[in-house]
Amino acid sequence: FLKAGDKVRIVCQFRGRELDFKENGTRLFDRMLEELEEDSYKIDMAAKMVGNQMAMVLSPTFEKGSLKSDEGGGKPSKYKQKKAATEAGDDEEDEEEAAEDDEEDEEAAEEEEAAAEKEVNV
Repeated sequence: FLKAGDKVRIVCQFRGRELDFKENGTRLFDRMLEELEEDSYKIDMAAKMVGNQMAMVLSPTFEKGSLKSDEGGGKPSKYKQKKAATEAGDDEEDEEEAAEDDEEDEEAAEEEEAAAEKEVNV
């Protein structure tokens, strides 16, 4: 995920007596950081306890749209797919889908209003 340019949240949940051994969670996080390339991430939130969970947030050291992130391969993002479709002239289908979604949203809103009026009248 870091290679793709996304932030990563690492969580270790402790149960029962495991809470007495929080240092094991710290060692686990340290081991994970050692296995990652040192220049591929920066720590946004250091490992800290939140209730019965230890959490840490890592982010990539490069921007999401940079050349380094494109090496990750995989499926292109929805934004890139939509941009490619627009450039190819397939945006008419997207507009039809958006219109259908808008109609469904309006119908759902009308149903909610009708249900709210019934509750008020009762």
